[in-house]
Amino acid sequence: MIRVFGMSYYSINEVATMLGMDRQTLKRYAEKGKISAFRHPLTQKIIFPKEEIDLLKVEFLKNNPPTSA
Repeated sequence: MIRVFGMSYYSINEVATMLGMDRQTLKRYAEKGKISAFRHPLTQKIIFPKEEIDLLKVEFLKNNPPTSA
């Protein structure tokens, strides 16, 4: 998790791992406005607001429950 100006963000790698999604898919979703994404002011890396991703994660898991082996 990354803190910028008192707000918490996840990196694209963290979000990809959490949701089991490809980084390119996340970039496309951000470009299409499906999820919010910003550039870190110093590194210019893509970051996602923690609150939005946490809500998305709950919805994603509700609609795609993990399968047990």
